[in-house]
Amino acid sequence: MNPRVSRWISLWVVALALGVTSVVGAQEGELDSPEDTAPETGPGDIPTVPGTTEPIVDEDGDGEIDRGEERGLMEGSLDPEEVPEDREPGDEFETGFHDDDQDGRPDPENRLRWPDSWGAFGAWDYVLIGSAAATVVGTQIVGPLDKTDNFGRAPMGAGWQGTTGLDDAFRDALRRSDYSERGRMRDTSDLLLSASVSFPFLFDALISAFWFHESPEVGRELALLAIEVQFVTAAIQSTTNMLTSRVRPYVQDCPEREGVVGPEPELTDNGDCTGSVRYRSFFSGHASQAFAGAVTSCVFHAKFPLYGGGSRDILPCVGLLATATATGLFRVMGDMHHITDVITGALVGSAVGLALPLLRMRSWGDQSISIVPNGAGLAVVGTLR
Repeated sequence: MNPRVSRWISLWVVALALGVTSVVGAQEGELDSPEDTAPETGPGDIPTVPGTTEPIVDEDGDGEIDRGEERGLMEGSLDPEEVPEDREPGDEFETGFHDDDQDGRPDPENRLRWPDSWGAFGAWDYVLIGSAAATVVGTQIVGPLDKTDNFGRAPMGAGWQGTTGLDDAFRDALRRSDYSERGRMRDTSDLLLSASVSFPFLFDALISAFWFHESPEVGRELALLAIEVQFVTAAIQSTTNMLTSRVRPYVQDCPEREGVVGPEPELTDNGDCTGSVRYRSFFSGHASQAFAGAVTSCVFHAKFPLYGGGSRDILPCVGLLATATATGLFRVMGDMHHITDVITGALVGSAVGLALPLLRMRSWGDQSISIVPNGAGLAVVGTLR
């Protein structure tokens, strides 16, 4: 399997495993058994609130001390009549009630809710993800189109080899001169990419929305949106990659013909100068998917107070955009992309990361479109909420 495809599969498997582990661990910690908080009593004793002499009263007269009654009195001021009807004893995690002010009262308004008017992830979304995934795999198998060799080795003169003055200026300024140092730049960009891609899926959707805010529906929708954005971005990038077949910047240091050692033997030894990987410069997959993840997370935090609102939801967005920018620059420093590859990738990834979530997070039911006359003729007037 192509190393790039296997890397993405590994990334999503690890992210999913970490997210499921966090959620399962949280559930085990949150769902205490009734025995954990039951008062200790002896024969003939009247159970009391721990640490006080106040008796626990059987409010519903069924002859038993219910956990809901016991928990309310232990917290100090929970009136059984104020407990919501849909709350069952012991279901704090499922119903998403918080006690942020520690007054023993449930705070249902703190629960994140997915508006019904936004709709849920449906069949067309899964078709889109499946089609995008098939496109990514297919383009990786086909490879760049601008090659004529039948033995899996790229001819030295093939591919889009043109550069701009901006490309040359940034390459001269940022490219590391030492081959091993360029390798470290590439490895660093891989790590930053993993963080940018996994953040909206793992931290925003699974850990924050699903576990911390106890909103499984919001967590599920955000997670699926994050996956959809990444697959659609990868499909656009891989298709463009295949069609344009632009050579990478380091090809300028490759020998003029195969079988000859160039100024940097490492390029020849590891196949960089002869394999089809040299045709995958435009546009940058690292930049496009890093910015797609960053902008997706920004939209999530703009729509939901995942970290409490205000600056706490602004800082992750700023940090991810900075991380995505660094990812693209490291690709230039590693001599893997021209700056125009990175800029294009950033624009495409940002567009997908913005468009797909916003198209979902809108009310499609309340729409009105009318054609009305104006001074110059007719005008189309409508409202989309």
